Amino acid sequence: MKMQGTTYNRFECHKNMSVHLFPCFTDVQIGDTVTVGECRPLSKTARFNMFKVTKASGTKKQFWKF
Repeated sequence: MKMQGTTYNRFECHKNMSVHLFPCFTDVQIGDTVTVGECRPLSKTARFNMFKVTKASGTKKQFWKF
C-alpha cells in the first residue's frame, strides 16, 4: 500500500554562503546581520550581493521575521 500525501522539503539549508562584499561595506564585523539578494554569477561561487548591514547588539542570537 502506497502512502498518500507524503510531503518533503525541496530546499537545502546552508550556514555558509559566498557573498560579494562591496567596497562601501568595509565596517562589517562578525556577528552583524546582513541582508543579501540573489544576482547573476559574479565568480565561481559568489551569486549573492550584500544590500544592508545591521550592527550586532549585545545579545547572542536574534531571529528576524520577514
